[in-house]
Amino acid sequence: MRVGWMVIGVLILAPSVARAQTAAVHDTIEDPRAPRSSKMSGHAGSALASGSAAEAAVLAEQALSMDTLNAWAHYRRAAALSELHRTDEAVAEYKTAEQSFASVDDRGRSLALYGRANTLAQAGRCKDAQPVFEEYARFVEKKDPKGAAQARSYAGSCHQSTEEAPTTAAKPEP
Repeated sequence: MRVGWMVIGVLILAPSVARAQTAAVHDTIEDPRAPRSSKMSGHAGSALASGSAAEAAVLAEQALSMDTLNAWAHYRRAAALSELHRTDEAVAEYKTAEQSFASVDDRGRSLALYGRANTLAQAGRCKDAQPVFEEYARFVEKKDPKGAAQARSYAGSCHQSTEEAPTTAAKPEP
Protein backbone atom coordinates (compact mmCIF):
# COMPACT_ATOMS: atom_id res chain seq x y z
CA MET A 1 0.00 0.00 0.00
CA ARG A 2 2.94 2.31 0.69
CA VAL A 3 3.89 2.11 -2.99
CA GLY A 4 0.31 3.02 -3.94
CA TRP A 5 0.50 6.22 -1.89
CA MET A 6 3.84 7.00 -3.50
CA VAL A 7 2.23 6.69 -6.94
CA ILE A 8 -0.57 9.03 -5.89
CA GLY A 9 2.03 11.51 -4.63
CA VAL A 10 3.85 11.34 -7.94
CA LEU A 11 0.57 11.90 -9.79
CA ILE A 12 -0.14 14.98 -7.72
CA LEU A 13 3.32 16.37 -8.44
CA ALA A 14 3.32 15.49 -12.13
CA PRO A 15 1.53 18.65 -13.38
CA SER A 16 4.00 20.88 -11.52
CA VAL A 17 6.93 18.98 -12.93
CA ALA A 18 5.47 19.17 -16.43
CA ARG A 19 5.07 22.95 -16.24
CA ALA A 20 8.68 23.24 -15.11
CA GLN A 21 9.89 21.40 -18.19
CA THR A 22 11.06 23.50 -21.13
CA ALA A 23 9.87 20.82 -23.52
CA ALA A 24 6.73 21.02 -25.61
CA VAL A 25 4.70 18.71 -23.36
CA HIS A 26 1.79 20.74 -21.98
CA ASP A 27 -0.24 19.81 -18.95
CA THR A 28 -2.31 22.38 -17.16
CA ILE A 29 -5.98 22.86 -16.43
CA GLU A 30 -5.88 26.62 -15.87
CA ASP A 31 -3.89 27.76 -18.93
CA PRO A 32 -6.46 29.06 -21.44
CA ARG A 33 -3.92 28.52 -24.24
CA ALA A 34 -3.57 24.84 -23.45
CA PRO A 35 -5.35 22.48 -25.82
CA ARG A 36 -8.58 20.90 -24.59
CA SER A 37 -6.85 17.52 -24.51
CA SER A 38 -4.30 18.85 -22.00
CA LYS A 39 -7.06 20.27 -19.83
CA MET A 40 -8.92 16.96 -19.96
CA SER A 41 -5.71 15.13 -19.07
CA GLY A 42 -5.29 17.47 -16.09
CA HIS A 43 -8.81 16.60 -14.95
CA ALA A 44 -7.87 12.91 -15.26
CA GLY A 45 -4.91 13.59 -12.96
CA SER A 46 -7.19 15.26 -10.45
CA ALA A 47 -9.57 12.30 -10.57
CA LEU A 48 -6.68 9.93 -9.95
CA ALA A 49 -5.47 12.00 -7.01
CA SER A 50 -8.94 11.86 -5.47
CA GLY A 51 -9.12 8.07 -5.85
CA SER A 52 -11.52 7.97 -8.80
CA ALA A 53 -9.62 5.66 -11.13
CA ALA A 54 -12.61 4.76 -13.32
CA GLU A 55 -13.42 8.44 -13.88
CA ALA A 56 -9.74 9.17 -14.56
CA ALA A 57 -9.64 6.44 -17.20
CA VAL A 58 -12.67 7.92 -18.98
CA LEU A 59 -11.24 11.47 -18.84
CA ALA A 60 -7.85 10.31 -20.11
CA GLU A 61 -9.53 8.42 -22.95
CA GLN A 62 -11.45 11.58 -23.86
CA ALA A 63 -8.19 13.55 -23.87
CA LEU A 64 -6.63 10.93 -26.13
CA SER A 65 -9.60 11.07 -28.51
CA MET A 66 -8.72 14.75 -29.01
CA ASP A 67 -4.95 14.26 -29.21
CA THR A 68 -3.43 10.79 -29.50
CA LEU A 69 0.05 12.24 -28.87
CA ASN A 70 -0.79 13.64 -25.41
CA ALA A 71 1.88 11.91 -23.32
CA TRP A 72 0.34 12.87 -19.97
CA ALA A 73 -3.05 11.52 -21.03
CA HIS A 74 -1.39 8.19 -21.88
CA TYR A 75 0.38 8.23 -18.52
CA ARG A 76 -2.77 9.01 -16.57
CA ARG A 77 -4.79 6.42 -18.46
CA ALA A 78 -2.10 3.86 -17.61
CA ALA A 79 -2.18 4.85 -13.93
CA ALA A 80 -5.98 4.58 -13.88
CA LEU A 81 -5.91 1.16 -15.54
CA SER A 82 -3.30 0.04 -13.02
CA GLU A 83 -5.52 1.15 -10.13
CA LEU A 84 -8.36 -0.80 -11.73
CA HIS A 85 -6.12 -3.91 -11.83
CA ARG A 86 -6.18 -4.03 -15.63
CA THR A 87 -2.49 -4.89 -15.65
CA ASP A 88 -1.85 -5.80 -19.28
CA GLU A 89 -3.68 -2.73 -20.56
CA ALA A 90 -1.86 -0.50 -18.05
CA VAL A 91 1.55 -1.89 -19.03
CA ALA A 92 0.84 -1.29 -22.72
CA GLU A 93 -0.34 2.26 -21.99
CA TYR A 94 2.73 2.99 -19.85
CA LYS A 95 4.89 1.88 -22.79
CA THR A 96 3.02 4.26 -25.07
CA ALA A 97 3.46 7.10 -22.56
CA GLU A 98 7.16 6.31 -22.23
CA GLN A 99 7.60 6.47 -26.01
CA SER A 100 5.64 9.73 -26.16
CA PHE A 101 7.85 11.29 -23.49
CA ALA A 102 11.11 9.83 -24.86
CA SER A 103 12.56 12.81 -26.69
CA VAL A 104 10.79 15.66 -24.88
CA ASP A 105 10.42 14.96 -21.16
CA ASP A 106 12.86 12.82 -19.16
CA ARG A 107 10.82 13.18 -15.97
CA GLY A 108 7.67 11.98 -17.68
CA ARG A 109 9.58 9.09 -19.21
CA SER A 110 10.94 8.10 -15.81
CA LEU A 111 7.44 8.20 -14.30
CA ALA A 112 6.11 5.98 -17.08
CA LEU A 113 8.97 3.51 -16.61
CA TYR A 114 8.41 3.38 -12.87
CA GLY A 115 4.66 3.09 -13.30
CA ARG A 116 5.09 0.10 -15.58
CA ALA A 117 7.47 -1.61 -13.12
CA ASN A 118 5.21 -0.87 -10.16
CA THR A 119 2.11 -2.13 -11.97
CA LEU A 120 3.81 -5.42 -12.75
CA ALA A 121 5.09 -5.73 -9.16
CA GLN A 122 1.65 -4.98 -7.70
CA ALA A 123 0.25 -7.78 -9.87
CA GLY A 124 2.89 -10.16 -8.51
CA ARG A 125 4.59 -10.45 -11.90
CA CYS A 126 8.08 -10.07 -10.45
CA LYS A 127 9.95 -11.69 -13.33
CA ASP A 128 8.46 -9.03 -15.61
CA ALA A 129 8.80 -6.18 -13.08
CA GLN A 130 12.45 -6.68 -12.10
CA PRO A 131 14.03 -5.81 -15.48
CA VAL A 132 11.77 -2.75 -15.76
CA PHE A 133 12.79 -1.58 -12.27
CA GLU A 134 16.41 -2.02 -13.41
CA GLU A 135 15.74 -0.08 -16.62
CA TYR A 136 14.23 2.72 -14.52
CA ALA A 137 17.20 2.63 -12.12
CA ARG A 138 19.70 2.94 -14.98
CA PHE A 139 17.68 5.77 -16.50
CA VAL A 140 17.55 7.91 -13.31
CA GLU A 141 20.80 6.81 -11.64
CA LYS A 142 22.90 9.89 -12.51
CA LYS A 143 20.27 12.42 -11.43
CA ASP A 144 18.66 10.41 -8.63
CA PRO A 145 20.95 7.72 -7.15
CA LYS A 146 18.66 7.27 -4.14
CA GLY A 147 15.65 6.73 -6.39
CA ALA A 148 17.63 4.19 -8.42
CA ALA A 149 18.61 2.34 -5.24
CA GLN A 150 15.00 2.39 -4.03
CA ALA A 151 13.79 0.90 -7.35
CA ARG A 152 16.36 -1.87 -7.09
CA SER A 153 15.22 -2.52 -3.54
CA TYR A 154 11.58 -2.74 -4.67
CA ALA A 155 12.62 -5.16 -7.42
CA GLY A 156 14.38 -7.33 -4.86
CA SER A 157 11.43 -7.35 -2.47
CA CYS A 158 8.78 -8.12 -5.09
CA HIS A 159 6.55 -11.04 -4.13
CA GLN A 160 5.58 -13.36 -6.96
CA SER A 161 1.86 -13.98 -7.27
CA THR A 162 0.83 -17.24 -5.71
CA GLU A 163 -2.13 -17.62 -8.03
CA GLU A 164 -1.54 -20.39 -10.50
CA ALA A 165 -3.63 -21.88 -13.21
CA PRO A 166 -5.81 -24.64 -11.83
CA THR A 167 -4.37 -28.08 -12.31
CA THR A 168 -6.30 -31.24 -12.82
CA ALA A 169 -5.72 -33.93 -10.27
CA ALA A 170 -3.98 -37.03 -11.50
CA LYS A 171 -6.33 -39.94 -11.91
CA PRO A 172 -5.53 -42.83 -9.58
CA GLU A 173 -4.43 -45.97 -11.28
CA PRO A 174 -7.04 -48.79 -11.24
